[in-house]
Amino acid sequence: MTSNNKKLLIKYENITQINKQCTDQRICCDDRIAFKIYLKTNLKNEEFLYVEFDNFSPNCSDYLLCSKKNICRKLQNVRIESNNNSLNEQFKNVTNLHLLKSKYNYTPDSMQSSNEGTYGRFQLVIDDQILFAYNDWNGDGDIGLGNNNSGCKDWTFSNNGKSYSKKKMEVFIVRLAEKPLICVS
Repeated sequence: MTSNNKKLLIKYENITQINKQCTDQRICCDDRIAFKIYLKTNLKNEEFLYVEFDNFSPNCSDYLLCSKKNICRKLQNVRIESNNNSLNEQFKNVTNLHLLKSKYNYTPDSMQSSNEGTYGRFQLVIDDQILFAYNDWNGDGDIGLGNNNSGCKDWTFSNNGKSYSKKKMEVFIVRLAEKPLICVS
C-alpha cells in the first residue's frame, strides 16, 4: 500500500449530537475519502471500523452528515479495517459498497425519501449486509456495526444510541503521497 497523508476533514465526537457545520473545502481528483467509526458500550470493548474509498465528488459536504443532498453511491476501490473479526472476514475482498445518506419520513406504509424528512440515515451497505449504520439523526440514534440480529437489520428503531459510552466518527481526506495534486474547482 502506498504511503498516505491523512487530513482530518471533520470529527464528530458524539455522532448523536452533531453540529450541523459543513465545509466548502474541495477534494482533489486523486484524493480518497475515509470514515473511521468508534463504538463502545460498557459491556463490550471498543470497536472500530475504517473504510477508505475513491472519492466521487469534489465537494466535501457530500461525505458529511450536514449535506443537503440525498446520496446513494456505489463506492469504488474500498479498503476496510476493523477490530471486529466478523467484519474483517466478511468484507475483506470487497471492491465496492454503497453510501446511503438521506432524510426521510417514516409511516407504517412507506418510507418517503426527501430532504424535508426528519429521520436521517447514514449507512455503508454491501449488497444487503450492513457495515455501519447511523439512523435517527434527530433522536437518540440507531447505531451499529454489522447487521442487527434482533429487529431491523439496519438498526432502524433500535433506539440504542444512549447505550454507547463512545460513538465517534472521523472523516478524512486521504492524499496519496506520490501523486501530484490535481484539483477540480
